[in-house]
Amino acid sequence: MSMPHHHRVGRRPGFTLIELLVVISIISFIAALLVLIGPAFLKSEKSSRGAQTLQGVLFIAKQQALRDRNPYGIRLLRDPDGQVRSFQYIQQPGDFTGGKVSVTSGSQTVGFTNIDLSGGLGTDQTLWPVQPGDYLQVNTDPYHKIAAVSPNGLTLTNAYSGGTTSTDQYRIARGPRPVAGEDTIFLPDDVIIDLNLSLINPEVVVTDPTTTPPTTIRNYDILFATSGAVMGAAGQSGRIVLWVREADPNNPSATTAPGDQTLITIFTRTGQIGAYPVDTSGPNPYSFTLDPRPGGL
Repeated sequence: MSMPHHHRVGRRPGFTLIELLVVISIISFIAALLVLIGPAFLKSEKSSRGAQTLQGVLFIAKQQALRDRNPYGIRLLRDPDGQVRSFQYIQQPGDFTGGKVSVTSGSQTVGFTNIDLSGGLGTDQTLWPVQPGDYLQVNTDPYHKIAAVSPNGLTLTNAYSGGTTSTDQYRIARGPRPVAGEDTIFLPDDVIIDLNLSLINPEVVVTDPTTTPPTTIRNYDILFATSGAVMGAAGQSGRIVLWVREADPNNPSATTAPGDQTLITIFTRTGQIGAYPVDTSGPNPYSFTLDPRPGGL
């Protein structure tokens, strides 16, 4: 019987001093490189995330309009410096009717009976079903813009040009308003939609009646129809280009060194949404957006 024998396992030699010094040198070099390029990389990534957020929100709004068969979109919210750092979902409700309206030729005051224009929603007028900026039409008379709303009456921007009457044959065409329950969406810090460089119009002028004196707010709406196309005057432009870029927090309007930039583009006839780089090689920075083929980040 043969005796069992043990295999001898050799010990693995350790690193030499020279090898350790080489490894330490490589690690030090990589760390120094990260210190130099890391902040720029993170800054560029932040701008790209902002463009991706905007593109994704636009896509969701378009799909919502297609799914619910009701106009849906986003409102770009301007900050005091004129730039956009946030936006919110909006939708356009159907016409408001009910009760009886009384109008007097030459008067701006309109009365209602058997209907509550506040909808029983308290004192927050931003939640009321009828709001300033909506339009009143009685019978087949011309539309008149609404300047102010109370639970039982309206004040028109201009004197009523139709005939004096009391009737239930009226409708209030309501404009887009924020979607209840949806939070405002913010871009990453120091990332803006530069309205000075973007191609979008017209702006939406809204008066906030809850402030004293009433505040004029100028925002931009992008509203998708149930076909996916962009509605309203903005939809007649062919394309909307939103210039997303990094901003100097101390001088947001400066464009001399805008850093990483993306052009989020909506082709208004089809509602197609794409992301394109800025063309820095020629006189037209928007030239890439002339290609209607899909673009992406």
